[in-house]
Amino acid sequence: MKIVEAIPAPARFAGVGLINTALGLALIQMGLLLGWNDYAANAAGYAGGFVCSYLLNRSFTFAASEGRHARQLPRFALAAGVAYALNIGVLAIGRSIGIGGTLALQAAAVAIYTVAFYLLSRRFVFAGGPSATADATRWHALVARTTQSPALIALLVAAAMAPLMLVTTPPLVDAGGHMARWIVQVDAGTSPVLRQWYDFKWGLLGNLGCDLLAQGLVPLLGPEAALRAIVAIILGVQALGILTLSRTVHGKVAPTAFFALPFIFGFPLQFGFLNSLLGIGLALNAVALWTALEIRGRHRLQAALFVPMGFVLWLAHTMGLAVFLVGAFAANAARADARGEPAWRVVFVSGLRLLPAVIGPLIAMGMARHGPVEPFAYHQGGGKWLWPFDALRDTWQAWDLAALLIATVAIYLFWRTPFFVRDRGVAVFAVLMAVIYVIMPDTILESQYADMRLVPVTFALFLIAATPRADSPPALRTVLAIAGLLFVGARWTGNAVAMVHNDRIAGRALSVLSAVPRGTNLVTIVPRTCDSAQTPWNIDRRDHISGYALARRQIFDSAQWQMNAGQLLKVHNADAEPYDHDRQTMIYDRSCNGWPGVSDVLTELKPAIRYAWVIGMPAGLQHDGWSIAARAGDSVVLRRNR
Repeated sequence: MKIVEAIPAPARFAGVGLINTALGLALIQMGLLLGWNDYAANAAGYAGGFVCSYLLNRSFTFAASEGRHARQLPRFALAAGVAYALNIGVLAIGRSIGIGGTLALQAAAVAIYTVAFYLLSRRFVFAGGPSATADATRWHALVARTTQSPALIALLVAAAMAPLMLVTTPPLVDAGGHMARWIVQVDAGTSPVLRQWYDFKWGLLGNLGCDLLAQGLVPLLGPEAALRAIVAIILGVQALGILTLSRTVHGKVAPTAFFALPFIFGFPLQFGFLNSLLGIGLALNAVALWTALEIRGRHRLQAALFVPMGFVLWLAHTMGLAVFLVGAFAANAARADARGEPAWRVVFVSGLRLLPAVIGPLIAMGMARHGPVEPFAYHQGGGKWLWPFDALRDTWQAWDLAALLIATVAIYLFWRTPFFVRDRGVAVFAVLMAVIYVIMPDTILESQYADMRLVPVTFALFLIAATPRADSPPALRTVLAIAGLLFVGARWTGNAVAMVHNDRIAGRALSVLSAVPRGTNLVTIVPRTCDSAQTPWNIDRRDHISGYALARRQIFDSAQWQMNAGQLLKVHNADAEPYDHDRQTMIYDRSCNGWPGVSDVLTELKPAIRYAWVIGMPAGLQHDGWSIAARAGDSVVLRRNR
């Protein structure tokens, strides 16, 4: 009996589930052998499994055999019905958002059924059994040990990276463009085909994090595998930063941090803002290290370490350095204020101690050389109020907004109820980030959507800041940990399914490239819709898919960025002008408010351009002088008639 009691109740519950499933299948098979029809055999199997489950859970799992059957059996049947209804509800929601027929959806439904049935059985059907208190104590201890295990942290970081193993082309808007630039960068002018269109010269720039990774990974893995590896590294670094910062400020990984993890797959990732996301991930880890040294009073070591680390953060992306400086200042100020220092001294000294971290970036910025550039601009004022609603935006609007609502309610509860406390440093960090988001411009040094990139990490910080009070009920911490892990598991499963779905769309579009000769000077056209009142929730991820044309067949990528202070690659392809690089002009499905349509572009292309690739081909488009060389859905390769 002692051996049985040493097994946690959830493990006993799972074992009973396996036994009653085996019994049910055996009874179904026996009925079929006796000549019963499917319905009769199925009913016998379910009836036998139900009785077995009730008896074993009553006596073995919850040790509640002293209770009355007249009370427990109806409740057990009701619990099974409620759990099954939740199972069907998850399936219905999954089908409504477009992930029906997938193993991931079935797994989520089974998980919800199992957890709900266990909790109802324990709290409603068999509550009050003599072993309930001991089981609860062991269960709380098991959950506490598991959530603090380094193995769980490693597992979560690996799970964050895992979706990239499922796709061929990461469906992130800018990803293909980044990859094409890395190819030119690593080639270093040795290819005569690439050399005729592009020029790349190394220089200091606060936007080189992924480019430096690519310099080592592209020759080793190839461009497409390197792209997947770099995106996976970004996700892993961000997940590690969230968990490490929580552990540093609270002394352990707080269950609230699990609710922050889904934000690493937020809308900025779907856009493919790779360098800035890498910078933010590095910044979270750097703030954790800075705070740990601050707590221990290791100020000299702190200053020495962050002279090179400040430069590395800036080199990865200027935003990474900025986020770190805000977080480190908040950590300094919160702890100085807790010591009772005057406000002026808190602000002045906290800022002064950041000087070692900005020495390297200031020297580098003084050495950097680039053309004239607009330092900042406000181009999308309306977006400032909409981006928070897009913090978890991916593919299915209802699912993404429901998850955002859960996270927002969690923030409210963590900050407003007496069961939680907050680390003052991270709380100030989160508030400062929110204020900065509100006032900052949306375009900085020609880099668009600068403010939007801060939204997911700001949500995450509000969640990381909180933790259950030390004297809070163990049940609260246990339920919160399980709910957080279920939440992140459901979100990441959905993100993985969405990646696979959008990867298939990209793969179909790319299938037409076999009709284009290698080394072709081609212009890619990805038109917008003139009549569209709003952008679909699941944005088209193919704006820079022409980077794969360069990777696979050395076909000219006409969607490369030209930014004086943001890119080291330059395009010089006179035959493709004025459609030789991104942001040169807007193209629509037809002439629209002074902007050209697809037909206009095809007419204007110079005779040297013999191929055009239209992604999102408008229905009924007249393309005089061109014929279709290959087509896959709305992805069409046009060849100029001789």
